[in-house]
Amino acid sequence: MTSVAPVFSEEDGRVRPEKEEQGGRKEDGRSHPEGEEEDGLFRPEGETQLDGRKLESWYFMFSLGYIAQNKLEEVSFDTDIKLALDMRVYLPFSEHALAGAGINFASFQSSDSEIAVNFLLYSLSLEYYFKFIGDGFFLRADLGGAKLVVTAGEVSASTDWGYGFLIGAGYALPISSESSILIYGTYRALDLDGAAYSDIALQVGCLW
Repeated sequence: MTSVAPVFSEEDGRVRPEKEEQGGRKEDGRSHPEGEEEDGLFRPEGETQLDGRKLESWYFMFSLGYIAQNKLEEVSFDTDIKLALDMRVYLPFSEHALAGAGINFASFQSSDSEIAVNFLLYSLSLEYYFKFIGDGFFLRADLGGAKLVVTAGEVSASTDWGYGFLIGAGYALPISSESSILIYGTYRALDLDGAAYSDIALQVGCLW
């Protein structure tokens, strides 16, 4: 529906009608395809963009890192290998927030030994990006079930299920419209058969 609004012309002092579209948007004489914005960029219906970023239907995150500090009760593992690994799948529920699940893994092993001590956290996870998913500063929180698994060659033993949480913060650097490099730190605390374990890790990964 088209309405007519009076507009005052300074050139001759006459009032001339000007067409407006319903909702107050002025007609410019051009036809706009469905999804085209005022900046001239065509965006498919349902897709959100910010500075070239796309909001995906789901995301995968993978990261590796170094465990800077760790403690099991009053004992610290001082081994050659102190590896942190993170894998999870996320679904977006806004332009800023992700919810998902995955595994967080900490492994300690000496180069001259077959014995490996592994702390695992299977958790639900939330991430919040202050600017846009995959761009800028973000916070993270995980909560789930935990286990300690010790392996020696082909032999392994594990504790019963415990529980734990993880909190973290970092920065996401976009490398394309669909993927980002993540640089972040985490603090993790687990309860394993009444034994308390905690660590601090620095990780680098990718979200896509």
